[in-house]
Amino acid sequence: MLEWLAAFERKNGQSPSQQLFRERWPDFRMEPTSDTLGSLIDAFFARVKRRHFAAKISELAHYEQDPSQWGRLDEIMLDAARDLASLVPTGSTHRFSDMPARIDAYEAEVADPTIAKRYKMGIDPFDDLTGGMRPGNLITIAGPSGKGKSLMAQWQLMSCFSDQDALGLMCALEMTAPEILERLDTMVTHFSHKLLSQRQLADDQVELWRRLAHQFTSMRNDIVIKDDLLGCTTDRVFAEITRLKPDICVVDYVQLMRSRQGYASQWQGLVDMTNDLKQIAVATDSVVIMVSQDGRDSFQNGSSETNMGGSISVYQVADIYIGMHQDEAMYDAGRMEVRLLKNRRGAKMNGSGKSANLIWKPSTMTFRYDDGRESQSDNFLRVA
Repeated sequence: MLEWLAAFERKNGQSPSQQLFRERWPDFRMEPTSDTLGSLIDAFFARVKRRHFAAKISELAHYEQDPSQWGRLDEIMLDAARDLASLVPTGSTHRFSDMPARIDAYEAEVADPTIAKRYKMGIDPFDDLTGGMRPGNLITIAGPSGKGKSLMAQWQLMSCFSDQDALGLMCALEMTAPEILERLDTMVTHFSHKLLSQRQLADDQVELWRRLAHQFTSMRNDIVIKDDLLGCTTDRVFAEITRLKPDICVVDYVQLMRSRQGYASQWQGLVDMTNDLKQIAVATDSVVIMVSQDGRDSFQNGSSETNMGGSISVYQVADIYIGMHQDEAMYDAGRMEVRLLKNRRGAKMNGSGKSANLIWKPSTMTFRYDDGRESQSDNFLRVA
């Protein structure tokens, strides 16, 4: 019937009348209804998903009888969940001729900038060049081991949550949730991270921290941390994003993920995983920040377009690629150099201005762009 209706409309430029339809399909029983089209579509999708779910249950039952598959039952279940979540297509068709609608949307965003989701990175020259992180973007934060890649990603997540009211999700493959939460707590208090982690804060600091907590518990959004991700695949990331619907998702870090297929070399798996993460960002309309570890020569020279770890796909797939560099003198001075190595939407920083300097003090989790001026306050505390 659908094929006939489509062919009729292509040929005649309009849909057939009900009378003509009944003549062509006399056995089809029409059921007039006063329900809205949206509710009918929802009911139809629910039936389709129910039938698909029943078929999946039958398929999964076979795996229970196969001992060779028992070690990957979690992966099989996540594959089934991904199939179910993507069963009904959500893609839309966009036409150039819809220009008036785009102009209306532009004017609406100019009048109310909160309509357009643009998440600032807190690095002024990068935000000026890129326009910020947008839904559907894959952002790579890369650097040598132990130089602060995870800290950078966590700072970005905290900034988007506390300053821009974004819902954040952190898929942690290396650190535990308590370790990450200690860092986040330190970012908003700027107490000594060492004293907080060793439970040696002064009583007045704990009281101040408790008063601050009331402000964050009343916020509309939150940061959710998932650290039970042993053998994490992109299917698991997709399932968590689909379930929690975050604005920003951090994956820390991609080289610790497991490919859904077995490959003889790591780079082949990374190609699949990085492409999957980009597709997940687009499909879920979220920002995905992918932490990546650089190769060994980055310890001396910092991140570049050629020393990414594992596979060049880590660089190629990213919409924005940020590299990090810090030598001993910079570490002692509390500074970090960050490099905008790729910006899919436009220009990179070039020449001597290819990088930006950050104030970088992990001891109190104080991070910000160094614009050469004294900051009035690095503290998030807003306690009355």
